[in-house]
Amino acid sequence: MRVYTEISAALFSLASSLAVVASVANPQIVSAQDGATTFFFCGMDGGVPTTLAHTDEGDVPIIRWTSNFFNDSGWTPQARCEEVSERFQKYYEQEVLDFITTGVINGEPVVCVATEQDGPCVGLLLTLRRGVDDPDETLQQLFNIRDTATGPIYQSSQGLYINVEEFLRSAPVQEEGSESSEVAPATPFEGSENSEVVPATQTVDAPALAPDNTSPLW
Repeated sequence: MRVYTEISAALFSLASSLAVVASVANPQIVSAQDGATTFFFCGMDGGVPTTLAHTDEGDVPIIRWTSNFFNDSGWTPQARCEEVSERFQKYYEQEVLDFITTGVINGEPVVCVATEQDGPCVGLLLTLRRGVDDPDETLQQLFNIRDTATGPIYQSSQGLYINVEEFLRSAPVQEEGSESSEVAPATPFEGSENSEVVPATQTVDAPALAPDNTSPLW
């Protein structure tokens, strides 16, 4: 009986070791939904640090960080790209990245995430300049959405809401092998001192983003 017990224990230990080896050899991407491979990261687009979403169809540029307005605070375009991209990924894994809208957190105007249309902010993405940036206009500019009658953006009594799933499905992906698939370098982007934050597929200027007194982003 003792021999049988020792053999069983040895087999169990061997099986556990093989399971650990298999999990290390075959890592899986963590996602909020089974079978999904979407994840968010800071990459490069046209030499500019850019928040991108990797999807089954390819990499989708979301926000190009070209403004150097707040470099003096230590938040270069590169640093902001990395921080906001991490927030996108965190909210996606928490399954709250359903809609993107605008709101007010601790008295500051913000771009935030919501779990439902007309729902409240449940997570901060970035802060706007109080009294300077029009929240709804900024939201459209950042995501390069002009028509509120069609597409992934909806006008409601609570403001504009972007359906993230529809946005990723309808937004253009980058060509395979383009530089956007590469992780952005650690050195700050050397752009014009007066350049502004612009969406990934837009050429007009969008408002710069303001320091956030309610979070470590700025």
